[in-house]
Amino acid sequence: MTFWSAPNLEPTRKHRFKVSLGGDFLWWAKSVTKPGYDIGTNKYTAINHSLEYPGILTWNDVTLTIVDVAEQARDLYDKLEDMGYKDPGRSGYGGIKKGFKSDLFIEQMNAEGNTIEKWTLSHFMIKSVTFGDLSYEDDGLVEIALTIAYDWAEFE
Repeated sequence: MTFWSAPNLEPTRKHRFKVSLGGDFLWWAKSVTKPGYDIGTNKYTAINHSLEYPGILTWNDVTLTIVDVAEQARDLYDKLEDMGYKDPGRSGYGGIKKGFKSDLFIEQMNAEGNTIEKWTLSHFMIKSVTFGDLSYEDDGLVEIALTIAYDWAEFE
């Protein structure tokens, strides 16, 4: 039976989500990809047969797009410095480390606002940042795109 003919079923909607860091809700989050994974395979030969066996699971990066409100670009640059980055022109060289003390949470909600799916991204770090595009031809909002790597994800 299809969902549109069942009166009690509602499909999950893309626009019902929230992203939070620790206890702080990131209301300026415009879009986010949900976690995904790849499982590597290894081939083994047994006489005249080639057999596939599962290998190591690798979690895929998540892309978070936020709207540049207030000082988002400055906050991201300051966070980079908190993670150990040092501008070679000003203060020498440094090493970058994972700099977040809490996990990143992605929650999907139903029409009543109840959480129906929650992802926890553990030991994450910002892998790349694009601070947006500027154009005289567009009066849209400036968007900042973050690529986030993490060690593992938990699903609730």
